[in-house]
Amino acid sequence: MSTLKCLGIAAATLVALASGATAQNARELIMTPGKGVSFYMGTKHGVTHFLSANGACQLTVAIGDSPDMDGMNPSTSTRISMTVVPGQPAKVETTDGEALMLACAPGGGSMYLAMPPGFKLKDGN
Repeated sequence: MSTLKCLGIAAATLVALASGATAQNARELIMTPGKGVSFYMGTKHGVTHFLSANGACQLTVAIGDSPDMDGMNPSTSTRISMTVVPGQPAKVETTDGEALMLACAPGGGSMYLAMPPGFKLKDGN
């Protein structure tokens, strides 16, 4: 089975699993190793990236409050690191129930990311 076909199947599965998100209103993209994605979700700011290792995806997601007008972040942030293996999608949920859905492509060469419609990519992504 080709990598693109596997990613397509993973994408369809993740969109179906996403809480309240459908294929028409979810934000979806393919991530490449070492290239981070920055996003906003309400009052939170997040960054995610992964590295390919041993045929899997070594994923890191960091989420914290968005900076204030002075550029300061008044609270602590949370960082989650996990191994995502092909065929076993990961879900990272915020305190308000919104979720990022992530799937590793066979061989760990790319990751599929689905975000709820309220999430916004930071400029430059």
